[in-house]
Amino acid sequence: MDLVYSETKSGVDSCNVHSAEKQISYPENPKNPANPDSDNPQSITHNPTSNNRELNKSKIFKLSLTSINKKIIIKSRLLSKHTEVTAVRKMAIFCYLIMSILLLCQVSDAKLLIADDFKGKLNAKYWKGQDESWDVNGGQLEIHRVGGDGNGAIDFGYGLIEFEDFGLRLDFHLLVDPFASKMELLFRANIDYHFYQLIITPADGAGRPNSARWYKREGNDRGTWNEYREHRVEFPIEVLSKQWYTIALLGNGNAFQLYIKEQGALTYEKVYEWTDPKNLHPKGVLGIHTNQLQHYYIDNLYLYDNPREINLAVEPEGKLAVTWANLKQ
Repeated sequence: MDLVYSETKSGVDSCNVHSAEKQISYPENPKNPANPDSDNPQSITHNPTSNNRELNKSKIFKLSLTSINKKIIIKSRLLSKHTEVTAVRKMAIFCYLIMSILLLCQVSDAKLLIADDFKGKLNAKYWKGQDESWDVNGGQLEIHRVGGDGNGAIDFGYGLIEFEDFGLRLDFHLLVDPFASKMELLFRANIDYHFYQLIITPADGAGRPNSARWYKREGNDRGTWNEYREHRVEFPIEVLSKQWYTIALLGNGNAFQLYIKEQGALTYEKVYEWTDPKNLHPKGVLGIHTNQLQHYYIDNLYLYDNPREINLAVEPEGKLAVTWANLKQ
């Protein structure tokens, strides 16, 4: 330390002590050698703990940004997948609606030719019938032939509605009088004895029991009235007299299919399908052939001009189907 004396009028007045810092010429604001631009004298002091904290904070911040980016990417991908699934669902719904509309158009194009529950008298709009053997009794068509040999004109009864492609559905009930009766349906028939024929024999009947047989006839010549023996078939269920059954007979061009079920069952059993390469009878009406001692009932008969109109899965609820059929006409 240096002593500096100051003189006053009265002599030595005071003695001022100055630190060495006053005498040594230091820069007024010392710079940090590590950071020459810094004006903070304290930055000269190195603090490793502080630097580590700053580094850790930087790492944590970077990790946080990385995690956020990953979450954003995952959410974007999920959103993209959800959008794709939603688009696929919308497309599926759209296709379903288009198919439904097309099916409805097909249904609306089909025509119901006959819908008969046989209430009251025989409907002259649908049937010419046969006085000898046809009668409406108790809301059913009763077919009862006491005499005859099946060869006369009175053994044939016809409808009046002509068709080509067709779907036929009807209920039938075979009686025993005194033997179990057969049922003989004619389709694409003409009054000049051109027709296809289906004969149904119950399991308790005579001849070919529990069978469906197919015939054709080509005019007055009885020699043309022949069975398609190769198409003779047994029913997939036991068909007995005194019980109600439902059949569906479909014709598409020269191809035919037969289905059967017990009345009230939900689904049909397929019986047989066959084709006539000659397509002998492309157009005609419904008919019934009778023979001695045949006795049975027919009810709920529907005839469409399109075989696809017959629902082979679910049966209409009783007479309500007739109401709906009438509405479609």
